[in-house]
Amino acid sequence: MIRHKSDTIPIIIISCLWHIDWLEKGFLIWVNDYLVKPFRLRELELRVNRWFRTFLYNKLKTKKELVYYSLRKDLFSWDFYYKDKKINLTKNSKFILTLFLQSPETLITDRFLIDKIWWDVSSVIERNPRVNITRLKKSLVEFWIDYWVHNVRGEGYILKKLD
Repeated sequence: MIRHKSDTIPIIIISCLWHIDWLEKGFLIWVNDYLVKPFRLRELELRVNRWFRTFLYNKLKTKKELVYYSLRKDLFSWDFYYKDKKINLTKNSKFILTLFLQSPETLITDRFLIDKIWWDVSSVIERNPRVNITRLKKSLVEFWIDYWVHNVRGEGYILKKLD
């Protein structure tokens, strides 16, 4: 069902079925990866991050970076810079800023952030977009670009440089 809706969503099967035939069946239905239980949470995180970077890289093809004015993301190192000075960000802040740089000056809703980053609407505070946007803005304060991230009340957020 997922593949009929989108061919870009990475699918990782986590199963206690370890036989090579099950692995083969998974890859035949276009699963991107397969983890056998018990698995290490860190391994899952590494695989998800790899698929996210691979998708982003393939989507952008020949681009080596995303740029909005003097704010840029190096697609190979996964680092962000403002006027060539590195910006230290949390993992969620990197994901959010990547989404902003892919579509600058475009409204990004809470629902979109939840779907792209966490895939569910859990009430856990760490999954609250507002908390993560605030954290992102705090990381941008030292570069004087925190005001580029705007809250559109009741609708979402937008990355827009105001003159």
